[in-house]
Amino acid sequence: MTSKKADRKGKKTVAIVGMAKSTRHLAPWNDNDVEIWVLNESHAHNYTKRITRIAQLHPSWDYMRANNFNDPIYPAFLRNTPWTQEDIDRIEHMRTYKDLPRGFPEVKVNNKRRPEDLEIILLEEDENVVGKTSIFPFMEILEDYPNNKQNVRYFTSSAPYLIALAIHEGFERIEIYGFEMSSQEEYAYQKPCMEFWMGVAIGKGVEIYLPTGCHLLGETEELYGYDKLPGYTKMHAEIRKNELSRTRADAQAKVNLVQGEKKHLVDQLVVAQNKKDNAWVQKLQEQLLQIQNREVQALLELNVIHGATQEATKIHNELKMLPTSKEIRPIIPKSIFMSSPKKEKK
Repeated sequence: MTSKKADRKGKKTVAIVGMAKSTRHLAPWNDNDVEIWVLNESHAHNYTKRITRIAQLHPSWDYMRANNFNDPIYPAFLRNTPWTQEDIDRIEHMRTYKDLPRGFPEVKVNNKRRPEDLEIILLEEDENVVGKTSIFPFMEILEDYPNNKQNVRYFTSSAPYLIALAIHEGFERIEIYGFEMSSQEEYAYQKPCMEFWMGVAIGKGVEIYLPTGCHLLGETEELYGYDKLPGYTKMHAEIRKNELSRTRADAQAKVNLVQGEKKHLVDQLVVAQNKKDNAWVQKLQEQLLQIQNREVQALLELNVIHGATQEATKIHNELKMLPTSKEIRPIIPKSIFMSSPKKEKK
């Protein structure tokens, strides 16, 4: 699903775009009302058709290194110096095994590398980075959460910094593209932080948009307790069946009690009517109406619990027929975990 321009109408919107191929192409490259923020050397790839800001949130010694294989001439890009023949020769040498940075081979010697209005966000001042720059307002962002400064001091990759910055700058809608974080090895410690800051944004009323196929915020996860219970065995089924059986017995006792009270009132009502005691009749009729409402509620609760008990018994019987090694049933019907219906307000 692609985010529509109409969904952004009237909302200050930023799209934070990573490098994952599955969704990065869905970013609103052609919607000039949306700011586009990218990371690191993304500018060097053809998919970045338009950029508002580049976040370079690493130490200077890291991004100024000469052996940067994401963009071999990245230091010169940051210095905003003209292309040299040596730069072009180096890129030509890489042609055989890597996608070339955007613009090559159309670039010419002595051409400027970077548009004047392209802003680069840094962690600290760096005289080597020439042109439009800004410093990430780390302390100011912490001050946005005076009661939780230590709790929000939590950043494990560049993307959460940008979400925090978007919140700080008052964006009303944040769209996330090119971030899958599905690799357990590389992103296991980064994904929770990304989702934490998305949660902070949601809590502040910021609209979060994730394209179909994105694995953030549990898009494909089943709901614990509703959709499945991993490792649901014969033992679990028997415990649940017995628990529901006891609950059903209690519910039946409640129905019996209410119906007993109802029968007593009906008998009294007959006596009152025979005596033609209108005041007594009216009082008993009011009490009878209340009892009838209680009876309906008690019967409704009993029916729900009875259905859940039958389902739990069925599952238990199914599991009893399986070998112990295959007794796990991954998908459990929601009905056996249904709570009793809420009572109507009087």
